[in-house]
Amino acid sequence: MILFIIQQYSFRTTGILLYRGYKLHQFIDQCMGNARGSCKGIQMPIHYGSKDLNYITISSTVATQMPQAVGSAYAYKRAANEKCVVCYFGDGATSESDA
Repeated sequence: MILFIIQQYSFRTTGILLYRGYKLHQFIDQCMGNARGSCKGIQMPIHYGSKDLNYITISSTVATQMPQAVGSAYAYKRAANEKCVVCYFGDGATSESDA
């Protein structure tokens, strides 16, 4: 099974990215916004992502990862493949009925 991670703000899910094989220097490159980062310096500093590790980059707006996760999961189901989506969100997404 291929697992896709759709995350919230990265400080809560960095351990998952480390576990999946993201290197410490990649975190530093992304935080510094330099060209060696996975987003080549054009993304917000802690919006980590990795195409190779199936780790989807977030957007800054609260709770926007949930419709993206649902849409991805539905597309994978229709394609009848072995892909799975995991979506993380925090208390900020649920406190105002955004979730």
